[in-house]
Amino acid sequence: MNMNVIPLKKNLSFLQYQAIIKFLNDIGVEVADSGTDPYADILTQEDIEAIMLSREQIQKGLGIKNEDVFNEIEEKRRRSWK
Repeated sequence: MNMNVIPLKKNLSFLQYQAIIKFLNDIGVEVADSGTDPYADILTQEDIEAIMLSREQIQKGLGIKNEDVFNEIEEKRRRSWK
């Protein structure tokens, strides 16, 4: 198997890692499984499924902006302090 390695100057975040893997797959570059997932001990399968579901919901327009949530919380606070 022919293998190429790209040294990185800094560590990738989980989102950066996923984006790069997706990009490489999209352009037809097959990425071999290293056998060790550096994020395996951080996210459970349930966490990953919840994230994927959330992304699907956002793409369908079912998400709520952070700003809207914070505004609603602030409004509820104001009402309860009266």
